[in-house]
Amino acid sequence: MKHLATFLSVVALILAVGMMFRLRVHGVLWAPAAYLIVQCSCALVVWWVVQTQSLESKVYAALAAWLFGAVLVAVVSNTLLFAFSLFSLGDALFLVVDLVGLSSFLIHVVLGRLKLFYSDGVPHQLQTAVIQGGLIFGCGVIALVCLFVPMKPELQRVVTALGGFWFSIGLFMLLWPIGFTRNVRVWLTLNDFLPSLLAIAAFSWLTWQLSNLQSERVLEPLPTSQQISLHVPVVNFKTEREGRFG
Repeated sequence: MKHLATFLSVVALILAVGMMFRLRVHGVLWAPAAYLIVQCSCALVVWWVVQTQSLESKVYAALAAWLFGAVLVAVVSNTLLFAFSLFSLGDALFLVVDLVGLSSFLIHVVLGRLKLFYSDGVPHQLQTAVIQGGLIFGCGVIALVCLFVPMKPELQRVVTALGGFWFSIGLFMLLWPIGFTRNVRVWLTLNDFLPSLLAIAAFSWLTWQLSNLQSERVLEPLPTSQQISLHVPVVNFKTEREGRFG
């Protein structure tokens, strides 16, 4: 079986999705659950295709572009939802402006660096990877900033996992085109397994944390209004004398 790490990342995603639904996803959590389903579906399709197609094939390139586009939409949508649901409108707009500014700056820097190596222009695939990496990195930064705001325990764990994963995978996507120009073999090898390992680490941690949270809830005592009170009935046995004169 080719690309075992990709398959294991799919398993980690399935477990994370299942654990979220065991916690009865509601409120803001429906969006991260939808993202995990999109991410899992895309990873599964890519893994299935690479069993018969090479990573350099046109079929894989076209499919990966469309699938990653769907993932990118889900990432940006979740980031905006986190910002506007956890911050005030003014602070959320400030974060969105920061996201655009940070992503644009990183994309400009990396593409400027790549132009030094490609006199005829940076290849389209590398440009796409840099733009996607810049956006995902920015989304990861904003998600991690959201952790400074009080939130429910389950949402905190979800934002931590997603923010850490987006931050790390976005950083890798920004560094990969530059590293590719310096040492092709090393960075091609890293591209084969490192993104999958990052996904395995992030979503396995998320599953573990949500499982612990569920265990804690099971062990919590019932609210006072729902506790079952056991009262021993008191029987008042009156003596015959008490019955007559009491």
